[in-house]
Amino acid sequence: FGNGINPQLLGEEPGLFALEFIPDDVSPMLRSFIFNAESGTVTLSFSEPVDFTTFVYSGFHFQGKSNSTTQYTLTGGSVESTSSYILTITLTNTDLNALRALSYVKSISDTYLSVDFGAFQDVALHPNPLVPIPKTAALQVSQYINETSSPFITSFILDLNQNALILTFSETIVTSSLDLSALTLMDNSTAPITSVTLSGGIASPLIPTPYYGTRMIYVNLTQPDITSIKVSHTLAISIYTTYLKASAGLVRNTAGLISVADTIMASQVIYDTTRASLVSFSLDMNTGYMLLTFDDVLSVPPFIPSGIALQNSKLSSKNKMYTLTDSSFAFNTSGFVMTVKIGPVDLFNLQLTPGVAVSLNTTYITMSADAFDDVYGVDVTAITNDGTALRASKFIPDTTPPRLVSFDLNMNYSVLILRFSKAVNVSTLKVQDLVLYSGANTSAAIALYQLHSGTVVQGEDGQTVSIYLTTSDSNMLKNLTSLATSVNNSYLDIASNDIQDLVGYNLTVAASSRLAIQCTVYTPDTTLPVLVSFDLDMNVGWINMTFSETIFGGSFNATMISLQNKRVISKLARVYTLLSSIPLRYSSPIISVRLSADDTNAIKLLQELAIDAETAYITITP
Repeated sequence: FGNGINPQLLGEEPGLFALEFIPDDVSPMLRSFIFNAESGTVTLSFSEPVDFTTFVYSGFHFQGKSNSTTQYTLTGGSVESTSSYILTITLTNTDLNALRALSYVKSISDTYLSVDFGAFQDVALHPNPLVPIPKTAALQVSQYINETSSPFITSFILDLNQNALILTFSETIVTSSLDLSALTLMDNSTAPITSVTLSGGIASPLIPTPYYGTRMIYVNLTQPDITSIKVSHTLAISIYTTYLKASAGLVRNTAGLISVADTIMASQVIYDTTRASLVSFSLDMNTGYMLLTFDDVLSVPPFIPSGIALQNSKLSSKNKMYTLTDSSFAFNTSGFVMTVKIGPVDLFNLQLTPGVAVSLNTTYITMSADAFDDVYGVDVTAITNDGTALRASKFIPDTTPPRLVSFDLNMNYSVLILRFSKAVNVSTLKVQDLVLYSGANTSAAIALYQLHSGTVVQGEDGQTVSIYLTTSDSNMLKNLTSLATSVNNSYLDIASNDIQDLVGYNLTVAASSRLAIQCTVYTPDTTLPVLVSFDLDMNVGWINMTFSETIFGGSFNATMISLQNKRVISKLARVYTLLSSIPLRYSSPIISVRLSADDTNAIKLLQELAIDAETAYITITP
């Protein structure tokens, strides 16, 4: 069996020198690696022991295939050694999330590693550098461990200044998979008074990236959603009244895992401190509606009409601009778009302002800061008449012809009141063409009267026109017993060319030209007639009395007349009341009475009565 070796004890006998020494000059090689997408670690297996302290992270590059120019280079991490042959790298969150955001490094088939020369060394006395793995022949992963954790929102910021939501997730997610309707903002995490479920929005990475996914998402909120948020008196007042509820399935990560449901409080609320600015406006001269679009949510009230002026250019003189009055009002409660209804008075005066709001190129707006407020009471940005007036984005000209809406007849004051659908040009009114009928069917009416003239007065809104009848026309109408005595026999016929609007459109009339419009309000004559003057002719025996208006002849009795020789009756006055004289029986402002022989002789016998103008006075006792 042979002889054994003579032992040489350590430290007791001198050691032997090597006859020949060959140092380690073999470079280590990376044999294989495991990628754990869940834990964020990379386990490297080498051909020989390596010195982990020599590890250079920037020398390691992930790529999607063995030969590729597209790579991701590590930026850092920590190394832990389970043995000198095996190193485990714990990736930084930055690198892990960046790798998760890539379209590759998702499975064994698209996970490769290339390594630079000098990325690490072995443990030899004279260290040997790694055998490099070029990007043209990258090493494929030997084992790929998939993610198992679902993503969730770790924090969020509500930015009311930019009308945006900033979401931070626990890991990289696919932006295109985000379902914004799964998000609800609430003022309380358990029993909210106000909640706003997002109706949509535009989601994009907070920081633009060429990668497949991202951890931070910037959401531009929709106008309806931001309106609901800002008008609330309980939501988003502070971080303690700002919660975000995310339903399950909000988003998926780059591994395809669906997010879980969660509710968290805002980490920050950025308040709105920026003044709202007018972005555009449109004007419809047919309806008088003006739509003002702002870049933020406004609230009405308040609305100051005098804060808005329309003018014909960016820089206009005072006679080329019109400032609204209290005739106009805004009726939106809140939102990005304010609707201003230009009142009839303003619309009339705007059309009278030469050269303003007649086309798109003559419609500009200026606005004072106090014209509107946002929901926080902050004034809007003023637009001044210094060459920066804003031109309308849309202009609809007035193309609607006027209509006669209704008319009233006041026989007490002899006024015909016409009401049109819009402002009219009274200088074009043909009073002499207006005809009053006793019925709607003009061809079958039993009575009619065509006006001759009158005094025309236009109302401040331009839509109401009052025609004060001449005394002659008034008395003639009052003389007709079957016309203009009530609403039932008061109809007006007006032709299309009898009046025009301010643009020049003729009146729109009924389809049948034989139909007249019925009076809406009729005011009868309730004013007692007044005797204005009288003539007395004792030669022929006539008394001619002129009254302030038409007297119905059938109602007048001569026995109501008394003649006296003094203005004021006294004991010495001579007075005679007619007994048998007869008035002419027709209706007129002038009533004539034929004195009977008995009455004439009786007057003459009273020698001091009616002997001249100074002794002839008359009284009428109904």
